[in-house]
Amino acid sequence: MRRYLLANVLVALAGISVFAVPAVAADLPPLPAKAPAAPPPFSWSGFYVGINAGADWQRGDFTSNITGCDAVPRPAQCTGSIGHLGSSSSSAVAAQVAAAGTGSDTKVGGTGGGQIGFNWQTGGLVLGAEADIEAIGGAPAIGTNRPLDPFTGSFFSVTDHASADWLATVRGRIGYAADRLLFYASGGAAFTRINFSQSYSDIFGGPLLGTPLTAFSASSTRTGYAVGAGVEYAFAGNWSARGEYLFAGGFGEVGGSYLAVAGTGNADVHSASVKLDVQMVRLGLNYRFY
Repeated sequence: MRRYLLANVLVALAGISVFAVPAVAADLPPLPAKAPAAPPPFSWSGFYVGINAGADWQRGDFTSNITGCDAVPRPAQCTGSIGHLGSSSSSAVAAQVAAAGTGSDTKVGGTGGGQIGFNWQTGGLVLGAEADIEAIGGAPAIGTNRPLDPFTGSFFSVTDHASADWLATVRGRIGYAADRLLFYASGGAAFTRINFSQSYSDIFGGPLLGTPLTAFSASSTRTGYAVGAGVEYAFAGNWSARGEYLFAGGFGEVGGSYLAVAGTGNADVHSASVKLDVQMVRLGLNYRFY
């Protein structure tokens, strides 16, 4: 009898629990949803390649001097004649010609090229290295056509030209990253080929005694330095855009000496050279490899 009653009680309790548990569960507050995982912080680390374009300013500082063939010691280029434009012993004449070939000029051109580099980021600090090569424009020049003696029709002309057609740099970079925005400065070595030329002609005492255009040219590949600064923004996926200023200089002088012979057969040695530096402002587009 007791077993029968105990069995009925257990069956009744089981039935009550079937209906009671869902009711109680319905009254409980919902469990909080699992928070989505936070996205990893943006990183500038990794290799990148890119292209750029902009404007450059080439500045040439020209220097010119004259040594007469009657100088002691005698210049090696001289062949026996002394002095054109009358006489190389005339310091006033020599000073005028030298001054005409001395001066500065700046020309603006377009620039375009590519870059490759690597960044390493820790916290907000970004360190890296970059190499680039550019085609650059602009050719500084000075020139004059000056009378020496308006009563005799004597005059001379001197023209200097300089240019660099390309510029390459290898620079270290240091910057501060504010998430997708990077501010940086850079510095390192610069390489370029500088072309220089000077032309000279004169007339002394009339056209029959004039000398035709005498030209001198020199080219040299030089190593200097480059410094710059810029800002870069990662706008989508692996892509970033940047604006940058760069200065390259310290290439030294490029030039030499040549013999300018007048129509009279007399001659002087002209020494001419240029120092060239380049500034550029450019926009770039980079693709980063993680």
